[in-house]
Amino acid sequence: MAKKRDYYEILGISKNATAKEIKTAFRNLAKKYHPDINKSHDAEEKMKEVNEAYEVLSDDNKRRTYDQFGHSGMEGMDQHAGYGGFGSFKDIFSGFDGFNMGDIFGDIFSGGNSGYSSRRSTTPMKGNVKSKVISIDFLESVVGTTLNLTVDQYHNCDLCNGKGYEHEEDIEQCKTCSGLGYQNVTTRTFLGSIRQQKICSTCNGDGVTIKKKCEKCKGSQTTKTTSDIKVGIPAGVENGQELLVAGYGGPGRNGGPSGDLVIIIKVNPHKYYVRQGQNIYLDFPVSIADIIQENNVQVPTPYGIKNIKMKSTYKNDQMLTIKDAGVDLKTEKGNLYITLKLVIPNYNKKELKDVRKVISSKEDTINSDFIKNF
Repeated sequence: MAKKRDYYEILGISKNATAKEIKTAFRNLAKKYHPDINKSHDAEEKMKEVNEAYEVLSDDNKRRTYDQFGHSGMEGMDQHAGYGGFGSFKDIFSGFDGFNMGDIFGDIFSGGNSGYSSRRSTTPMKGNVKSKVISIDFLESVVGTTLNLTVDQYHNCDLCNGKGYEHEEDIEQCKTCSGLGYQNVTTRTFLGSIRQQKICSTCNGDGVTIKKKCEKCKGSQTTKTTSDIKVGIPAGVENGQELLVAGYGGPGRNGGPSGDLVIIIKVNPHKYYVRQGQNIYLDFPVSIADIIQENNVQVPTPYGIKNIKMKSTYKNDQMLTIKDAGVDLKTEKGNLYITLKLVIPNYNKKELKDVRKVISSKEDTINSDFIKNF
């Protein structure tokens, strides 16, 4: 038989621990190892071990015997049924001053909505946040733009002042919860019966129900209008970035203000430009004739056309930098990097004959040099 662990060690307390410290340690471990919370394979065994240690150390007589003789002193004693399972939990926890079983097990049986003990406050509450995805062009994201949007806007009903009813006689005490705002619910589990308090499903915690709804808002507490607004999109905005527009979200409650609207920016990809951080990249086709003749070529940038002089030394895939033609992030402006893609012009027969004549008079060793060094 495996050697039994020390009870004090199991609860993680010292041998001088007070009764209160023993209870606190047991409560914390019960929350940690209860099988409905902890799904590990050894959780149930650990819980039995914790329960056994508590049964002994919480009883003054058993604790004195254990302190003097250890586990051998416990043999033959009237062992509590709690050693073999969890049936004694309810009795043990009910002895904790000011302790509610829902504190530990509420999340298991009520989806996290335990411990409700009074009417929900009618304090004005701000409305929920709403979101809206807006698509913009790539160039708009670089230089900034202004969006013209039509959005919903909620206002507290001016007839009932955001209450949902016009006169006090238009409401009555909730018949389901008798005006408390909550309902007592008893759940039967292997631990025994657990009694909890939940928000009343009829009055939603208000304690009252409306007999006659406001003629204007029909009990919703708010009225809705549509508004045309302008939203400034800053230069440098990125795909997925969120912008907050205050006051255009969901309706408030109990006279509270409307929530906020979050604009989620979707940047449409550009046909040629690619953005990386504050810099923009462009594959730029250029005629080999412009390279040879060192002509000026027009390069499109987000801020307009830029004239760049070609050089006869430029090679295919060579990268050139146009400073400050990237994304303006206020603190620093990025660059536009263009990668040259050399293209042979579409000459007609006569032009091609002239080109061949010129080229044939010049020695070209590119291929022979490659073969020589291969």
